[in-house]
Amino acid sequence: LALRRVEWQALRLLQKADVVFVSSGPLYETKRLFNPRTFLVTHGVDIEHFRKALRSAALLPPEETTARSQQIHASLGQLLTSTGQYEPALEHLREALALANILEDRDAQARACRWIAYVYEFRSEFMLALDWIGRGLEALGERETAVTAELLAITGLINTRQGDYDRALEQ
Repeated sequence: LALRRVEWQALRLLQKADVVFVSSGPLYETKRLFNPRTFLVTHGVDIEHFRKALRSAALLPPEETTARSQQIHASLGQLLTSTGQYEPALEHLREALALANILEDRDAQARACRWIAYVYEFRSEFMLALDWIGRGLEALGERETAVTAELLAITGLINTRQGDYDRALEQ
């Protein structure tokens, strides 16, 4: 009941606002239905800058660039996710995960899984999101990190959206 009240209040605020700014295409599409004075403000990051870095890294020996390439793919995946470009985001996030596996970097593996889970959550593909959350938690093992907390929080949000409040509270 409290969740519905918060959703209702957020909707009323959205309708009453003089102007609404959003940072992604999907948010723009949903919010403009409730307020015609909604504007999309994209991030000031140049995606092409990251792509140039990847092309440059491809010219160097992999042993010299694997860690940087992993970070660039992860950053591009996050940026593309936040701008609603989910398919190219998934490509970069999967490559970031593959490189994290090569590097045996459990934290980077978990972060890539977290962002892949975000993509599926944003697309309301909750079972896939939960699967990727599980993979991220598995990569972290028993360690409790900020990524662990985020993965569990996303799980709780998904369970709440699905009406499984008891399971959400467990997270």
